[in-house]
Amino acid sequence: MRITPAAIFLVALLAPDLCAADVDYARDVKPIFSARCSSCHGAVRQRGRLRLDAAVLIRKGGKHGAVVVPGKPGESLLLDAVRGKDRPRMPPEAEGTGLSDKEIGLLESWIAQGARMPEEPIPGDPRDHWAFRPPTRPPVPRISGANPVDAFLAAERGRHGLKPNPPADRATLLRRVTLNLTGLPPTRDELHAFLTDDSPTAYERVVERLLNSPQYGERWGRHWMDVWRYSDWAGWTGGNQIRDSQPHVWRWRDWIIESLNADKTYDRMVLEMLASSASPCAAPAVMITSTTRCRSRITTASVPFSSRTPSASIRSPASRTRSRTASPVPSTPAPTPRRTSSAAATSAPPTSRGY
Repeated sequence: MRITPAAIFLVALLAPDLCAADVDYARDVKPIFSARCSSCHGAVRQRGRLRLDAAVLIRKGGKHGAVVVPGKPGESLLLDAVRGKDRPRMPPEAEGTGLSDKEIGLLESWIAQGARMPEEPIPGDPRDHWAFRPPTRPPVPRISGANPVDAFLAAERGRHGLKPNPPADRATLLRRVTLNLTGLPPTRDELHAFLTDDSPTAYERVVERLLNSPQYGERWGRHWMDVWRYSDWAGWTGGNQIRDSQPHVWRWRDWIIESLNADKTYDRMVLEMLASSASPCAAPAVMITSTTRCRSRITTASVPFSSRTPSASIRSPASRTRSRTASPVPSTPAPTPRRTSSAAATSAPPTSRGY
């Protein structure tokens, strides 16, 4: 194929337009505004009454008028601001480096192209996020014969036109709640005792028995350790685990199990983990497991000899197979019997137990 001089001239003439066509607002322009401009021109702060986090607000401009004039980069205040032309550069010197030549080129090409932007929602103030609002207790739906948890579930099912499955048989119900609270299936004797108990409070008494069992803390303690992360503050130190905290993590693990079985509240557990030495009523065993003590590099030399042996349930082979007979040797007084919660009628663990 023969290439004529006229074809070469036409390609050279159209090349800038072909490159400009590659600029896309969502792909190329919005990330620049989000990373470099939203801290001063977003939902929280609006310097010069200008927001650059939504298309309709970009078109609106600020107190000096429109900052983007479609098709006219030379008349767009946005480009003057990012270049620092006859005005302070944006972002300001004190708040970071300016835009790169590539980023400014993208903005210029986008404006020359017509500054096309799709409609998009205006972001709300992040300070209004639900996580920053004080919790409120909603009214319990009036569902006859249901506890509060089931009442909310029944109301939502009704709103979506759904029907619940029929109630589970007693053997299935016992298996579900036992696995949920202890991680173990019910024994044959427990199953027979439940099936032959015709009293109206039979299920509630099963839930209370499971919550009072040592296996409850062993089951749910692992989830707390996953959430709080493990207390090995030193990490891998190239062979110094004997000197560092690794040999003592079992103290923290036992303390979590014993705390859950003693019905300690979440705020109390956080206090004992972070500042047990400042607590006037902290037991010595609690102070040993404190993260504060671990971070102070307390070694076994400062721990009483009687406290250096892990509990029987942790060291015995039976506990590794999650034996029903294994239970941790408590380093704190035995917990008092728990009071039956109104949520005990459900198979899910009550929120007051730390779930």
